[in-house]
Amino acid sequence: MISLLDVEPYNRKYLKFTAIFDIDGTIKQINFGDSRYKSYIETGDKFKRTKYHKRHANDLYSNDPTNAGILSYFLMWGESYDLDKNIKYFKNKFNI
Repeated sequence: MISLLDVEPYNRKYLKFTAIFDIDGTIKQINFGDSRYKSYIETGDKFKRTKYHKRHANDLYSNDPTNAGILSYFLMWGESYDLDKNIKYFKNKFNI
């Protein structure tokens, strides 16, 4: 069983966030996002979001919620420019 415990800003070079998962009792941190670029949650630019979704559609084939590509796709480039709303949607989508 997988559960998303938290999404926090990450202060290492060029990384934006870390997602903290509990996977069958084991804590796993996944770093995602590039701090050199702005995402939909920062800009609210729907045109850029559409282009990002087209470029990264292949990330969805893994269907693994702990995949950095999927985390970026749904959390940083999700349906809302509000990170908390995107986290809620992500949790519902992957039943975590």
